[in-house]
Amino acid sequence: WSYIIYFGTRQRHMDDTVRTCKKPTPDEANEAMEDSTEQSAIFTKEEAEQYDRQIRLWGVEAQKKLRSSAVLVVGLTGLSAELIKNIVLAGIKSLTLMDHRHGDENTVRTIQGASFLLLPSERNKDTPIVQSARSRIQILNPNVKVNVNYEDVDKKSDEFFTTFNVICASCSSTSTMIRLNELCRRNGIKFYCGDVWGYYGYFFVDLNRHSYVVEEERSKSTSIDIEDPSRKKRKVQNKEKEKIIISKEMDFCSLQEALQVKWDGLSARQLRRTPPTYFIIRTLQKFHDKYGHPPLPSRREEDIKELKLLLEVVIEDLAVPNQLVTDEFTNFCTSELSPVCAIVGGIYAQEVIKAISGKGEPFTNHFLYNGQTGHNIVEKITKSLS
Repeated sequence: WSYIIYFGTRQRHMDDTVRTCKKPTPDEANEAMEDSTEQSAIFTKEEAEQYDRQIRLWGVEAQKKLRSSAVLVVGLTGLSAELIKNIVLAGIKSLTLMDHRHGDENTVRTIQGASFLLLPSERNKDTPIVQSARSRIQILNPNVKVNVNYEDVDKKSDEFFTTFNVICASCSSTSTMIRLNELCRRNGIKFYCGDVWGYYGYFFVDLNRHSYVVEEERSKSTSIDIEDPSRKKRKVQNKEKEKIIISKEMDFCSLQEALQVKWDGLSARQLRRTPPTYFIIRTLQKFHDKYGHPPLPSRREEDIKELKLLLEVVIEDLAVPNQLVTDEFTNFCTSELSPVCAIVGGIYAQEVIKAISGKGEPFTNHFLYNGQTGHNIVEKITKSLS
């Protein structure tokens, strides 16, 4: 596990409830023993040994939630490959990887970051890329059920998606992501989408209304009687630390609502805090919507010209002040970089695990990464900005 430092987080919490941890009573101790017996019933001996460190880290209940979760990943990319690796190792119940593309040269070139899931001998135009990746994913954790689907996501009925707890989309059009997001909101499914282009990456989070807990330490003062050398009793303040569990709820906005935000009404202070990476991501996504693939190294000059034109469209559509973003980024986004996929994908997986387990404060609602500067930010982008 890595320690992540991030900046600019803006969060809103509701309905805080504080429960103080205390020394367990005999009844509570017996209940804990029953929980241990329940753990043995839920996890096989092999699973208990495999997930021992994780259970010690976030507890039996969190691991139970992971072990009962079904995750759908739409689109095999370098980013989704890193996400898959981490959540499969964490011990989810099942993973379904969905992608209709085959392993021809052009497709493989656009997903270089996923090369550790695609052996060279298995890359050919007659084999679906998800079929090639399946065996490599299964090796990561034999206790996770790995399924693949070769169909086009846009041709699947809504009913297909309702069987999952979490849906993560990559390499998808904006219309596809909005459709999946609205479907998830209607059915209480956690939704994520994200991509990496060169030095730039992001993911979006919509957990609808999400309940979670955080653990904090607070000082507690108690008075105790002591006897000094003069044999006189006096009271002394004794400061102890106690752990408290805080239950919280958070509301998320939809992807469509976030995409409708205009930036012309912001104050000078708000503009200074606005990350230019967001508008770079919007431009790159617009390129994907238009051509069905990311900017390619083989078409570098043509794609750079097109990106500059699309940036002007984004600036006009979103009412973005010209000084917020330049077209310099067009030189650094024409291939998928494995290190960027690893960084963004690791944090992405951490957030998915956090949401499934209900432990820890989730990001809301955009994570943005700029590999040129090495900066990342969690930014809440909703209509309230307009």
